[in-house]
Amino acid sequence: MNLSIPSYVAGPFFLIILFALCVFLVVGIKTVVNVVRTQFKKPEPEKEQKPAPPKRGRPRTGKPKTVRSIEIDPEQVDRIYVRKTG
Repeated sequence: MNLSIPSYVAGPFFLIILFALCVFLVVGIKTVVNVVRTQFKKPEPEKEQKPAPPKRGRPRTGKPKTVRSIEIDPEQVDRIYVRKTG
């Protein structure tokens, strides 16, 4: 029995079969791991929840607005120092 399948048909066919096999394998292993985790999970003791203390501190203030332009009187000022921020 000599079956001759052209490679342009066999290539995509085997690619689809191998992809489906990998998907089923991964989904199966993930399912088994999840079942084993839930079966052997230790029960956590319930803890009493204390009410959260009220927050202390300064009330939030808005950001100071940036100054876009300034006026300088050259007769009053000898030098100007500029500090880069941000």
